Amino acid sequence: MIILRRRDAADDLGVSERTLDRLVGDGLIPWVDLGRGRIRHRKGFDKADIDQFKLARKRRETGHDK
Repeated sequence: MIILRRRDAADDLGVSERTLDRLVGDGLIPWVDLGRGRIRHRKGFDKADIDQFKLARKRRETGHDK
């Protein structure tokens, strides 16, 4: 399992860290708790989950989608 930091996961997706936070908040991307803090969790992201999210969002342009 490859774990990405928040910044790296956002870069891989081509979105801002804020947008990544929204996707996480909406339950669209799972995260791994890397920290020991009780108040603020340190989020990490499994590269496989990021790749799966990208694949699920992939669209193909057809003549009917305009």
